[in-house]
Amino acid sequence: MAQKSSTGLIASLVLCIPLVALAWFLLPMFLPMWRWMNLDFARIAAVSSTPENQLRREYEFTVRWFPRGDGDPTPYQIISMNPPWGDTPGHTDEENVLIRCVFISERSGSPPSDVMRGGNTYKDTYFKGRGWRLPAGSIPGLPAKRPIVVQQPGELEKVDIGNSQALSMELLDPRAWANDDDDIDDGYAAPGH
Repeated sequence: MAQKSSTGLIASLVLCIPLVALAWFLLPMFLPMWRWMNLDFARIAAVSSTPENQLRREYEFTVRWFPRGDGDPTPYQIISMNPPWGDTPGHTDEENVLIRCVFISERSGSPPSDVMRGGNTYKDTYFKGRGWRLPAGSIPGLPAKRPIVVQQPGELEKVDIGNSQALSMELLDPRAWANDDDDIDDGYAAPGH
């Protein structure tokens, strides 16, 4: 009898271990695994001097994918946030300023895939969604000089083609929109520069 139960246990383990491993890799497709494991609002509040209730606030945002060149670690720019980041005590007004940011998913900790962008025309580069805004340098291992936007994938969608075209034309005017690329040296230099 002992022989059968130990054989059954071994067979169960042989079947369960690959299933658990598979589940571990598939869970980020459906659950906010990265957020649960890495987003400690209390720790971030302590190191950033930003109140925890402000960090937990969810924002509606519009961003654009606009890399400075190959290998840009922060190819996304914040166009707008609602409520405005300047409403958070101790933070500056960002109206009509393009803020380069780390833009990652709460599920995987990675930026949206190339499939989400779809192409390189203006209609494929503007997104709106919901998520959290964290101060620069608040997550170890991510670019330290850029703010972090943790987006909820279920809330992320492309901006419609008409508004994408309007944004694209509006953002071309340097008199209307400032760009923080010249103000923050984050160590990136496009290849060949």
